[in-house]
Amino acid sequence: MGHGLDVCMADPREAQTIEECLESEFVRTLVCQAGLVISGHKPAAVFGFTPRAWRGGDHRQKRALSARLLATYASSTRRYGLCLAGLSRHADGLMLLAWRPSQVEKIVADAQSRAFLDSVGLPSGDASALMAELVGRLRAYYAGRASFPHELGLVLGYPVDD
Repeated sequence: MGHGLDVCMADPREAQTIEECLESEFVRTLVCQAGLVISGHKPAAVFGFTPRAWRGGDHRQKRALSARLLATYASSTRRYGLCLAGLSRHADGLMLLAWRPSQVEKIVADAQSRAFLDSVGLPSGDASALMAELVGRLRAYYAGRASFPHELGLVLGYPVDD
C-alpha cells in the first residue's frame, strides 16, 4: 500500500491482488472527488469510496483493506498539506472528508466567517479545532445521532450567505 500514482494509473481490472485493486480505486476516487482540494482551489470535500472493480473477496475484507488505505493515505498526504478523515463505514465502503488546513485557516481569518462560526457554536479562532468539531458532527450524522451539519458548507467553499 502507498504506491500512489503508479497504482492510480493502472487499470483496477488488471490488478493482481485485492490490495492493488482497492488502492487503485481509492487513489482514483481521492483524485476525482477531492481534486479541487488537492490543487488548493477548495478548502474541503466530503465524498464516498465504494470499491467496485474487485469481484473477489468479501465485504469484511474490503472494509478492512479500505480502512488500511485510509490510514496509509491520511498519513502520507499530510506532508503535502492535505488531511483525510474517515467519517463512517458502510457495508461497501467509506465516507471521507478531505481538507487543506491552509485553506481552512483563511476561513477562520475572515471576520464574517468567524461571526457565522460563533453563531452556530463552532470554534472560530482555530482551524484545527474547527475541523475536529466538524468531523465529530459529521460522524454523529452518519451514525444517525444528529441532523446534517449544514454549517459544513462554509469549509466546503460555499459563501456564508448560502
